[in-house]
Amino acid sequence: MERNIQPGFCVVQQPGGLSFQASLLFSHSNSKAAHYFMALNSDSRFLKPGQILLVADPDSYNPPHIMQLLKQSQYEINQSVAPLPDEYAAFLHRHFGLFHYLLDQGGTLIGTASSLGDSYFSEIKKNLSRLQSLYQKEYRLNGLNQKYASPDFYLERQKIMGNLKRLLNKVGRLSLKIEEHPNLKHALKLSTKSIAHQWDKAGIGAIKGYSQTIIQSTKMVKWMKYGGRIAIGLDFIDTTGQVIDACNYGQSGQCEKVAIKEYSKFAGRTGGGMAGGYYGGIAAGAACFALGAATGGLVIGLCVAGGGLTGGYIGSKGGEFFSEFIVEHLIED
Repeated sequence: MERNIQPGFCVVQQPGGLSFQASLLFSHSNSKAAHYFMALNSDSRFLKPGQILLVADPDSYNPPHIMQLLKQSQYEINQSVAPLPDEYAAFLHRHFGLFHYLLDQGGTLIGTASSLGDSYFSEIKKNLSRLQSLYQKEYRLNGLNQKYASPDFYLERQKIMGNLKRLLNKVGRLSLKIEEHPNLKHALKLSTKSIAHQWDKAGIGAIKGYSQTIIQSTKMVKWMKYGGRIAIGLDFIDTTGQVIDACNYGQSGQCEKVAIKEYSKFAGRTGGGMAGGYYGGIAAGAACFALGAATGGLVIGLCVAGGGLTGGYIGSKGGEFFSEFIVEHLIED
């Protein structure tokens, strides 16, 4: 019996060839659906984050005019992202929600950057420094063993997180999620981590809306030199926002884990350059003392012994692997 499942699209998360993308999407790479996917996207050799791939059910009727519309949208999106260096494409994909917000408000990154100003980032730095001092104080009192953490510690941390959240809301930090297409995902037996989107959903989830945002955003991001103050500032805001969400709304023990992972990744991405050193140093310091908190002080000595970890290793690509190891093996749930 022929099914009637609408076609959809997936947004590329990781750079790689078409076969690699298929391996991420499909639980069974030799399935009929996987072969149909390869045929639909045969003109896409290497994909970058933010580009799209078409996904459709081979056992459903896929109207030619709809498929042609999808192919045209795919071409426009992928062509606009293709000239971007990998780090630009990744940056655009990571901050898609913020770009959409700025475009929707009729603003530009230049206007946003000038309205933020140095005082804005200084306030964020001041609150993160307060957070770091809070962990230092708690370490001196009880070695950062969470079982014995004082009520005052949690109250002060909540207050600082509230300040940071207020600051982040000034730029309208958004986490836009394009609505998923569960019927297609189930029918094609896509992997549990795969995300498929229905092409004709209203709003930002529609392929037309996504296409418009991406094409306009690529024009904005082209003049931004990755590693520049504006780009790093936006990245820093988004990273801090993820940490705040984990600390305010996450499960118990998630605050330090997320801080370690996200700030370490940020420091690794932005370690080079003057602006990267400024924000990367703050992020590395925050990650370092979160390490101490989450491991009961086990690795805090690395942080305070001449600042070696804070200023160096955790602020590098290698630091990402180190932090992942700590989270997986030394932090108890």
